[in-house]
Amino acid sequence: MVPARSVTSLPLAGFRSVRGHAAAIDLLRRAVAHDRVASTYLFAGPQGVGKDRVARALAQVMNCTQRSASPDLDACGECRPCKLIATGHHPDLLILQRELKEPPDNPEKADEKRRLRREEIPESELRPFIIIDDVRALITVMAFRPHEGGTRWVIVREAERLKTESANAFLKTLEEPPEFTHFVLLTHKPSMLLQTIRSRCQIVRFGPLEDAEVRAVLGDAGVEPAVIEHVAPYAEGSVGRALEFTDTEALARRKALVEELLGA
Repeated sequence: MVPARSVTSLPLAGFRSVRGHAAAIDLLRRAVAHDRVASTYLFAGPQGVGKDRVARALAQVMNCTQRSASPDLDACGECRPCKLIATGHHPDLLILQRELKEPPDNPEKADEKRRLRREEIPESELRPFIIIDDVRALITVMAFRPHEGGTRWVIVREAERLKTESANAFLKTLEEPPEFTHFVLLTHKPSMLLQTIRSRCQIVRFGPLEDAEVRAVLGDAGVEPAVIEHVAPYAEGSVGRALEFTDTEALARRKALVEELLGA
């Protein structure tokens, strides 16, 4: 089977490159069309269903230089901002997340590690929380205007991992957001966020993907059809969960556990 780390998604090119989540994307499209994009969103839903991809697609749409030429105001996927956001190199796309306990000495390796999906990094290598030093570093960067002259987007992955002191420091930024800056908090446990943070967010809810959508995303990512047939039944609407089982050992452990439970 294909190891999970070797799987790569199709290039990001606006909302049209996202599978599923029609209601959430329709809401965001209408916000863009009516110039009512919120300063802070909370994307709440199961892990591994594409919340991060939708957040980056929204950042693309808002920074695309060719958006006005699109009949549905979607990102072109080809202009400089679109390509930089798709590859994670846009200076105005900032990611706040749990960092490695021991970051690589080589800056290039550290940057590469940051671009991995959370499912691809063993939990043992990550800090348990987003620490206040990382929040302060983010606040320092946001003191300046966006580099590219468009909008700045801050994506907070696993927002429920903000420790109390980190959450309070982050809350102050949400109360007085810098000009041209938008925040998207991603979480599968919204109840674990401070109520004061949740109250400042426009909530966009995400549900599990349909089985056909999971299979389509896996196909987009280059997973072989035979592998898709093996892992799709374990997905439970989550591509991230399905990808965990593209690892032969992980799938074998899952099957052994199921057999043991059935035997009991």
